[in-house]
Amino acid sequence: MKVNYEQYPIKHIDGNLTFGQDGTVWAHFKIHGFNYDLRDEKGKIEPFLKQFDFFKRNTGDIQQSSIPIPTNINSILDQTEEQIKGINYPLQKQGITYLKDVRRALNDSNVKTDSTDYHDIISLQLNKTANYVKDLNLGNSFARTFYNVIQGFKSPLYQAFGLDPSDILQKEIDAYHKEAKDVRQALKTAFSCKVDRLTAQQTIYFLEQYYSVGLQEIEYKENFETAEEVEGKDPTNETHKAKRPNEKKFYELQNSEIQEFDRQTLLMQRLVNNEIRESYVRYFIISEMGMLQQHPGFEFIYKAQSELDFPVGFFIRSHYVKNRQSVKLLSDSLLAVDDQKKEAKKVGDTAEDSVLEKEREAIKMQTTFKKHGWPSYNSTFLFRVAAKDKDTLDSHARELEDLMGSYGIELLAPFGEQLNFHYESMLGSRRYCKDYEQPISPHILAGLMFGATTRLGDNLGFYFGQTLKQNRPVFMKMDIAAKQLDGFKALFNSISIMVAGMTGKGKSVLMNLLAYLSVLMGSLALVIDPKADRREWAEGLPYIPKEFISVWVLGESDEDNGCLDPFKLCADPEEARDLFIENISHLANIQIGDLKFTLLSQYVDKVMESKDPCSGAVLELLEELETEILAKNVNDPRAEAIINLTGTIRSIKKHKLGRLLFSEKGQETRALQVDKPLQVLMVQNLQLPEDGKPATTVAGKFSEMVMISLTAFTKQYMLKQDRYRHKIILQDEAAAIERSSTGAALLDFVTTKGRYYNTSLIKGTQNATSFGNDSNNIGMKFSLALPNEEEARTMLKFMNLPETESNILMLQRLDNGCALYQDVRGRCATMRINPVFSDILEAFNTSTSTKEEREEARIKELEKVGV
Repeated sequence: MKVNYEQYPIKHIDGNLTFGQDGTVWAHFKIHGFNYDLRDEKGKIEPFLKQFDFFKRNTGDIQQSSIPIPTNINSILDQTEEQIKGINYPLQKQGITYLKDVRRALNDSNVKTDSTDYHDIISLQLNKTANYVKDLNLGNSFARTFYNVIQGFKSPLYQAFGLDPSDILQKEIDAYHKEAKDVRQALKTAFSCKVDRLTAQQTIYFLEQYYSVGLQEIEYKENFETAEEVEGKDPTNETHKAKRPNEKKFYELQNSEIQEFDRQTLLMQRLVNNEIRESYVRYFIISEMGMLQQHPGFEFIYKAQSELDFPVGFFIRSHYVKNRQSVKLLSDSLLAVDDQKKEAKKVGDTAEDSVLEKEREAIKMQTTFKKHGWPSYNSTFLFRVAAKDKDTLDSHARELEDLMGSYGIELLAPFGEQLNFHYESMLGSRRYCKDYEQPISPHILAGLMFGATTRLGDNLGFYFGQTLKQNRPVFMKMDIAAKQLDGFKALFNSISIMVAGMTGKGKSVLMNLLAYLSVLMGSLALVIDPKADRREWAEGLPYIPKEFISVWVLGESDEDNGCLDPFKLCADPEEARDLFIENISHLANIQIGDLKFTLLSQYVDKVMESKDPCSGAVLELLEELETEILAKNVNDPRAEAIINLTGTIRSIKKHKLGRLLFSEKGQETRALQVDKPLQVLMVQNLQLPEDGKPATTVAGKFSEMVMISLTAFTKQYMLKQDRYRHKIILQDEAAAIERSSTGAALLDFVTTKGRYYNTSLIKGTQNATSFGNDSNNIGMKFSLALPNEEEARTMLKFMNLPETESNILMLQRLDNGCALYQDVRGRCATMRINPVFSDILEAFNTSTSTKEEREEARIKELEKVGV
């Protein structure tokens, strides 16, 4: 049969509020998901207790919806291709070619091309007078109903000229919005993750998903209004504003024809790109489930999402029942059981085991409710399965029934109820089928682990690997948190990335791949390469010809002298001052309080007042003072300090790395050219410690100071580029920089301001402990294999994951090319990095193995990912 539009259960949408035809007002919130798999048994109790506390304190009806939206590698890559076609950048043609080649390669591999993105939404009914379960006291119920009727006639809707009884007063809408705002904080606590109120656009989008045929054909609607603003005046001449619902607007959300294909199946047809597309849909409802279930172990919704290879929608409608009513209902249930036992006894028989089991469960529940004063919920559990054809639907349905059966849950697809279930599952709808209610306690709802997620990455951007557990593809759009994209909410505001891992585990390959793929998609990248591993990039990379790459080896030519002079690098004079003083103090072992430190600071300040401040000018002034003191031949207390200081700075300037830090008055220093999409900056003769620890040698200390100066260089790169063009700064060996207070401050500036300047900092280091407290400012985190328990514990803290023995061992035993990834939404899972093409993997290789050895290892790695 065709849809009867008059049945549509909602009459108005206002932000995250839906106003139902039955008087209910629902507030809808997006649960962004929390990690569950990486918790131990004790750790799984924590989210349970938080949700349990919420459900037992709640005083209204609740709807929990897990709406599946299919995703596909091809559709994501197509969407990314369309996006980069709208960007004017030099490598656009190469980027499009790369995406087409990746699409072909992945379709020919065993990487799962189809996946599902579950959107978990919890909805709270705010109009408590419209709660489904009414007070069982008939006298009170009648009095309350009579009072509500009298109050209704006093409403401006009945008294103000120009308003209709079906209008919704603006002041009531505002009051509900305020209540919804207050509720959000309680939900954030309950679900241990980011929780957001749906926008009107998102609410409309999810409502339209109920009419989707599974082809991602639903788009966000702009300027979609379901009511018009009206106003009226009451007898006292007071003006009242209101919204007048326009029910015809909801026709646009129902652009599919729904028919009963058979008594247990709906056939949904929709016109997509001038072609009629079909989807077969079946709703199941739980007909039988135990009243008492233990946690952990009853997370059947989470398990279905994790283990089933096809999308399943889950919709739980829970009607709040006060404790007093709950106890009475259980008493009635026990009386009914007693009647069954008596009837059985009359015929000389005993009650069935199922009846006796229900009696035992009811007694336990009654005792628990009397003791703790909890409310209960009358809940219905709906499952929605859809497929392109009837045979596939039947197969998926059997698989779902088998999985639920393993939890002792019986599913039923009742004859003739499919269309009712279709409407009942909608956000903000009402209960259409009054059978199959399950009386449950708050701990059952909490134990479902609604909001637990296995998703990872962004459904946009470039592909760079797949999850280890389910072989699902992982995509990244690095600047997604900096853009106001439809429906996207990040847990972290930063768009920067942390990468930690032992040498030889794939850290450099991962960082190179992220920067490289971003450049192909339209970003600019500056790579700081302290080990000179990327020298061969000057000859070009796969898909990026050499004319688009600039490799600058600092120190290779005398023209580079002075290019890292702090006074030339830093736009902020105070920053230049601090950087120069820290460089000299570190190299000369000068401490604050020393006379040499005081003299150095004084003469740096004098140079800063000149027209052409530079490092050479500081040495020049100090040498003049030295000459003056020696000429006087008097006992000047500054003599020894100035002679030592001046001599040390002269020695620093003569060093092959020190020459980069000193420029002279009037000297034109060489600057980084930013006309190439991919810039690589290397330093000749740099000698950083291999273990990531502080340098102890002279060459090591010089190398650290050069790295800090390079960081000032990267800051200017970020500030001077187009803010609307995404930029990447790849900072390898970041630990050498963060040991310096000035260097740490420079990196912190790039990290914290990166979102505003649309710049992602990729920080790489061997040890997690090297990052210190900076992990709080990082949006995405990768951990490859770590060397010991301390490092593993530190990384788990950074990711807010439990420090269990299994998690610690997992981080220590990750295979080469595998990483624990926390995305910008805060979701975590282990994944395998997949460059897809062998020539890309070879281009990023930094090992000292032979070509033959690398080829053998490459084949093994590619076989693991199915390429």
